[in-house]
Amino acid sequence: MPRTACDVCYDKKEKCVFDGDSTFCKFCVAHKQPCRLTRPERRMGRPPVVKNLPHGHSGIILGLDIPSSHKPSYPRPQNNKQSIQFQSPRDLGLEQGNLNPLVLLHSSANKHHLLNALTDRQIFYTFHRNFMIGPSFAESFRLSIQTILPCSNISLLKAYDAVFAVWDDVGQRVKPPEEIDLSEGRDCLKNLVQFGSTSDLLDNASILMLGQILIVYHLFTTCTSAWAINRHAILSAKKSYSDLLAQPIFDPISITPILFDTAESLIRREIPVIQVPKTDRFIVDRSVGLCWSLLPLLHELCEVSERMKTWSSQDLLKQSQERLSEVDDAFTAVERAIRAWEPSAPPTLFEDFTSIEVAAMLTQARVYRTAALLLIHRLRYPLGVEDAVARWHANMICAELTGFVNLTPEDMRGLPVGLPLLVAMLETRESASRIIRGLGLFASHPQHLAALDNFVDLAWAARRGGFQGLWFDLVHVSLQVPIVP
Repeated sequence: MPRTACDVCYDKKEKCVFDGDSTFCKFCVAHKQPCRLTRPERRMGRPPVVKNLPHGHSGIILGLDIPSSHKPSYPRPQNNKQSIQFQSPRDLGLEQGNLNPLVLLHSSANKHHLLNALTDRQIFYTFHRNFMIGPSFAESFRLSIQTILPCSNISLLKAYDAVFAVWDDVGQRVKPPEEIDLSEGRDCLKNLVQFGSTSDLLDNASILMLGQILIVYHLFTTCTSAWAINRHAILSAKKSYSDLLAQPIFDPISITPILFDTAESLIRREIPVIQVPKTDRFIVDRSVGLCWSLLPLLHELCEVSERMKTWSSQDLLKQSQERLSEVDDAFTAVERAIRAWEPSAPPTLFEDFTSIEVAAMLTQARVYRTAALLLIHRLRYPLGVEDAVARWHANMICAELTGFVNLTPEDMRGLPVGLPLLVAMLETRESASRIIRGLGLFASHPQHLAALDNFVDLAWAARRGGFQGLWFDLVHVSLQVPIVP
């Protein structure tokens, strides 16, 4: 038990009470809020005597740009509105006590637009709308970022800077390659790599968020390293992942990397890093929606697929009936569970979210279940075998998402359904291609979409050329871009 009470208990003038070996006090767990200590410890001894520096400017210590007009002999400016970029963090929706002075100073030096993007509710949603199902998720996402921002040592701000640097606000597009300076993104990637494994909750949340920002940066630029970035972030935060998932305030940061890794693992026949733990609470997330309880089944599917990866499609066709039935039994168990799966929702679903958002989440749940069944089918049968069943699953995915794209406002087309559409494109090319171009995330990343098209072209060419293998066999040699879920 720590000698110092957490911030909440300190304000109540009480001591923290812990349950067993838990690192979170009972009050914070009961009220679903972060149990943390952000106030500085008292220094020992008498308080120092504050004196003016004899020369220079203290801002140079933090690497701030000091105007050339500043002279040490000038009188200290009075409190006026022109001397600061914003009046107080509270005016922008932040609490002063939650912000590190280093963050404030970094943000006030030509970073006002960045701070607005992270604090102003409407600007935050506009900037992040392609990474959440609807606007009702924006506030919890914004509060999660504000929780970790003071502890990130401005690494998150630098990563956001790098993303802003490659985005053209006027044209609403990624800048041409010749206009992009990759040095900022390279420095941020070095920061991520330098992070070691730690058990500190806020540090790990910061690592996960930094990884997600850099994934967006790589989708804008090189479009090749996103999965490696995500896995590095997850592995760095693995020690405290169960603790992160136990605190709802971190859901918008901790759940998305799991979905991303699961989607990649399904296509590449790998095993996801995180085994989703069982929980009694309802989880409705900005990217997973109502599919949280489906993730353990997808993890199980990845395990079976990875175990059978050593079998080639020719081996499957030539095996004896006894051996073939063994394969069917392995997939049939998880297939039966996925067919029976239904999304679970909290009683307050329609109070917490709009009817359009609920419809979007239910659509996402249905197409992910269908996509999982289509993946199982294609793990059993090579291209050219049992194609009619595969097309039926693909047409079901397209039918669901056609209605979604036609009825949903343009600013709400960030629904994460990239994986279902990719597997559908391999069976029914034109319909799925039209839909994927109407989704916000893919419309904003033309380079990534072009790379996916190239892989789909290769798979169709292989099918027409008489290729008799699984299309999964083509992934490692021809799909170098990430699978955006």
